[in-house]
Amino acid sequence: MQKIKNIYFKIESNLASAKFAVIIITLFAISLVVGTFQESYHGADYANRFIYKSWWFIAIEVLMFLSIFLATTVRLPFRRRLAGFYVVHAGLLTLFVGSFFTYINGIDGSIQLMPNTASRKLLINEDVLQFHFSKNNKLYKLVLPYTHNEVNINKSIENIQIKEFFPFAEINDEWMDNNDPGTPSQSSKYQIFNDMVSQGITFSLNPNSDYKSVEKLGPLTINYMPDILSDCFLDNNKSGFVVWNTSTQECLIPENEGYPIDKTSKGSKFLLIPYQDDYLKFFPDFSPVAVNEDLTRDEETPYRVLSKKLFEDRPNLFAFGKKVSFYHKRKKKWVQKEFGKQALIKLPWMSFKLRLLEHRDNAYPVQSPKYTVPIQSKSELIKGDIKAVRLLLNKQEYWVRSDSPLILSDGENEI
Repeated sequence: MQKIKNIYFKIESNLASAKFAVIIITLFAISLVVGTFQESYHGADYANRFIYKSWWFIAIEVLMFLSIFLATTVRLPFRRRLAGFYVVHAGLLTLFVGSFFTYINGIDGSIQLMPNTASRKLLINEDVLQFHFSKNNKLYKLVLPYTHNEVNINKSIENIQIKEFFPFAEINDEWMDNNDPGTPSQSSKYQIFNDMVSQGITFSLNPNSDYKSVEKLGPLTINYMPDILSDCFLDNNKSGFVVWNTSTQECLIPENEGYPIDKTSKGSKFLLIPYQDDYLKFFPDFSPVAVNEDLTRDEETPYRVLSKKLFEDRPNLFAFGKKVSFYHKRKKKWVQKEFGKQALIKLPWMSFKLRLLEHRDNAYPVQSPKYTVPIQSKSELIKGDIKAVRLLLNKQEYWVRSDSPLILSDGENEI
C-alpha cells in the first residue's frame, strides 16, 4: 500500500512540476502553430481532423489539464499571497472543462455570413453514409470515421459492402476497355478556349461512362456524335435530314436513298422509311424517333432521323471524335473540319479554338476518386473538396461521392 502511495506521489509531483508544465505547454504551442499552418493551407476541416481533434492532441490537452489541476491542489490550503495563481489556474481549468463538454455534447459546424445577405445554411462537420432500400422502405445511416486520412471500413449493410472511405478526394479519369462489341465506346477529350476562358470537356457514347454526349457552354452547345455520321453532316442536302441506322451503323441521306419526304396539311415535313414490309414515319423537326399511327413514339425501331435545320439558328457544334461540323451562317452551309497534326481547330464563335487532347474508339472514361490532401485558396477548397466511399454490390465496385447521389439496383431493390 505504501509502495502505491509512493508511486502516486511521484507521479503527482512530476505532473505538478514546472519542468513538466514547460514541456507540455511547448508541445501544445508547437501543435497550435502546425495546426494554424494546416488550417491556412488545407482548410479548417482538415486541421480539425489532423490536429485539433486527433487523439494525441486531446492527450496533450488532458495532460495540460492534469498539470494545472495538480499544480493547484499541491498549493492548498489557500494562501493569500497565491491568490493570483489560484484565479489564473481556476480560469484555465474552467476553460478546459467547458471545452470538454463542448467536445462531447456540442455540434461542430460552420455558417458563412456574407455582407448584407441572410444565411440559413449550416454546414455540419459529420460524415454520414445513407442508404434507402425501396422494397422494404428501410433507411440506414452509417457515421463514417472522423479522420484526415483514407481508411478501410469493411462493414456490411444488407447486401452492400462498405470497403473504403476518403474524407478528401479528387476525381481522376480512368480509361476502361470496352469488352462488349455491341456497345459504343467512342470517347474524346477536348479543350475549348479563347483569350478570356479555357475549359476541358470530355465526351463519351458509352452508357457506362460518367460523361455525357452533350455539353452546353453559354450560348454554344456541343453535341458529341458517332464518327459514322460525320459525312452526312457534310452533305448539304435540301431537306437537311440525316438518317442513322443504329443496327448497321450506317449514315444515309434520304434524297440519295429515295425516301419519300412530304408535308402535312399544316406544313410539317415528314419522312417515310421502308421497314419490314411497312413504312416508318418521322417528323424530324419535332423528334428523331419514329411515330405510330396514334402519334406515340416508337423507340423499338433502329432508325433515327436528325434535322440539321434545328441547329442552324444558334451556335451548335457537332463533334465526331477527330472531326467537327457546324453551320456557317455567312456561307449558308454546313462545313466540316478535321484535326490535323496540331490537333487544333478554329471555331466561328467568339474567337474560340478547339483542341483534341485524347481520342479512343474502344475505351471509355470513368471518374475514379483518389485520396488527396486538400488545398485551400481564399477560404475555399480548390482540391480535395469531395468525399468518397467505395462500395461492393454483387461483386461490382461503385463509388458514392458527396457531390452527387448514386442509384443502384440489385434486381429487387432500388438503392
